[in-house]
Amino acid sequence: MLLLDDRRIARRTAKGCSAISWRGFSAEGDDHIIFRRNLINNTAPYVGPDARDQAGIYLEVTNSLIEENEIYSFSRWGMILRNGSYSSNPVGNNTIRRNYINWRNYPNSSNGSTCLGTYPSQGNVFENNITEGANGCDTSFTPLLVGGANSSGNSFYGNISIGHNISFQTGVGSSGGPTTSDDVTFENNIAISSEATHSPAGGYGRRITHRNYSAFADSAIRTDAFVEGFEVGYDSRMLRIADPSAECTNCLLYGAWPAGFYIDTNEVPNFKLDFPAVYNVGTPFSPDASDPRITNEIALTSAELGSCKAYIPDSATSLKGKGKNGADIGANILYVYENGVLTNKPLWNPQTGEFPHGAIVPRLNDIPGQSLFNIHQRLNVNTNGCPFPQGYGGSWPPGEAVAEGGPAGTVAFHILDSSQAVPTGFGASYNVLSSAQELLLKANC
Repeated sequence: MLLLDDRRIARRTAKGCSAISWRGFSAEGDDHIIFRRNLINNTAPYVGPDARDQAGIYLEVTNSLIEENEIYSFSRWGMILRNGSYSSNPVGNNTIRRNYINWRNYPNSSNGSTCLGTYPSQGNVFENNITEGANGCDTSFTPLLVGGANSSGNSFYGNISIGHNISFQTGVGSSGGPTTSDDVTFENNIAISSEATHSPAGGYGRRITHRNYSAFADSAIRTDAFVEGFEVGYDSRMLRIADPSAECTNCLLYGAWPAGFYIDTNEVPNFKLDFPAVYNVGTPFSPDASDPRITNEIALTSAELGSCKAYIPDSATSLKGKGKNGADIGANILYVYENGVLTNKPLWNPQTGEFPHGAIVPRLNDIPGQSLFNIHQRLNVNTNGCPFPQGYGGSWPPGEAVAEGGPAGTVAFHILDSSQAVPTGFGASYNVLSSAQELLLKANC
């Protein structure tokens, strides 16, 4: 396990390296990196012209795997993928898998905070990640376009966002233009609010697809602002692009949302809601459910989910098997995604409910309520009245499955360097770093 803590921060690039204090790990211009089971904490606040680049993990890489890392206490980005420095073709093709990010109310910069997103980067797969923080990040799981470059072709599978203002939205960054992020797919994702201004999915772009989305509003949801569970077309910049479109199939809004599915039909006339379900939502649909673009809607009359959040229990008779093609309505996050494909490998420990995690470091990632090790208790996974579905089980933990095109292995951390032998399938500038000490030594080269 590689531990980066208490401002012992390093930055490594293909061109050289230097010690800095406002990124936990940085890789730029590199490819085929594996960065697995590392712990990053307390990356220093930075306010200045490059404040938007402060990050726990900063990546301008391609064809790489970032897996099962924990990131705590950052001021701008938990993890940012930013290919090409505003290139017109910022292709990433990376896999971001089973990482946990918690802001922990860290001192913020003037630019706000984002737990996990692209700014911009294309063609990445985000699977089974969790971001958390009461009154947390401004945004999370957001593919942003900026400076004329877009974040098209990203896919988000089986992710959980807890306590953030905006989650699972395509959008425009600080300097948007008449471009858009197209062909973005969201499947089996969950947003859980906590004193948030709003926590919607949706956004704007072309061919934005949501399948089996669940959004939960708790008792702390704000009612002094326009708050909705799924929102499309809230930004006038939508009018700059041709034929914006979005759809949401088998999507569930659950709890005290003041507004439910909100679509600005002037900006996005081409939308589709199929098998949407709502429970205890103030204004379930705008436009009204009589709109022909809204079909097979369901209004729950009781709290059928009970305490469950991460999956649809058998007791939810209005949702279980009642969606399109006999699927459930709402998200089920029970099994592992690998390279965008849902497997039969259990994501949670079938006995304890635990999420896969690395070593526990006292006073760092063992803080109850703010750490990964007991996230299953806050999500009621096989506890607090929400047992696993009958028959749930299998070998656990999921193990190491590399991104497409990369080698299998157990090395904790890989980074470009020309001094060691090259494993099969990788380019000429590849190396292995085995410890934090080696990384810090190389940071001063």
